Amino acid sequence: MLGNWFKTGLLMAAIMALFGMVGGVLGGGQGMLLALLFGFGVNLWAYWFSDSMVLKLYRAREVD
Repeated sequence: MLGNWFKTGLLMAAIMALFGMVGGVLGGGQGMLLALLFGFGVNLWAYWFSDSMVLKLYRAREVD
């Protein structure tokens, strides 16, 4: 079975590839670079802040 770290890395790589392909189609080489940088930022944000985003979405509160 594949580990969670591998699955997470594979998903992030797929997102980067998707951003890169769309950026390449729309903006050529410079568009691809810009899209890859944006995708890298999105991946970092998702990796570090997705847990707090879900907790805020469900209006989670600390248990007393």
